[in-house]
Amino acid sequence: MIVLAASVLPLAWWYAYLRVHFGVFPAAAEPGNIGAPLVGWYDTFRRAVGLSRTGASQIGTFSIPLLTITAAALLVGIVRALRLRSPFDVMFLFVAALLVTLNWMILLYPKDIIRELALVPLLLPPVIAGVAWVPKPTRWGSRSPPDRAPASSETGAAVEEPERA
Repeated sequence: MIVLAASVLPLAWWYAYLRVHFGVFPAAAEPGNIGAPLVGWYDTFRRAVGLSRTGASQIGTFSIPLLTITAAALLVGIVRALRLRSPFDVMFLFVAALLVTLNWMILLYPKDIIRELALVPLLLPPVIAGVAWVPKPTRWGSRSPPDRAPASSETGAAVEEPERA
């Protein structure tokens, strides 16, 4: 947990560096990058379809399938993550909450799509697999836990203790 908390320090130093040298924080440099949920996605699809119809740009042709696949993956991931069974579910929901607010300026261009939406394919497999937060309790069966001596009723016969050096 300390490592996770310490991971914020380099980001804080980076933000301080940007503020000192450029005079603004990264989010304030372009205020239109984040907006109302799903409005940016709608605008991006509208612009991408317009670009692909004219044939003047390959951006629309590549952006439409990439955004469609990512939107489907986000939807499946959100539905599966609502169970909140693991830290991956919580992380995925936070990332999804941020990604649905992105504007067309970030989502239209393929290089930006790949960079900004890279966490979706990384977090989706454990979310879909349903990695549990707490491991299932193990059953000792015929083996006894190391902190107690085996009882003869557990194994059906008396068990001898190994010699300790």
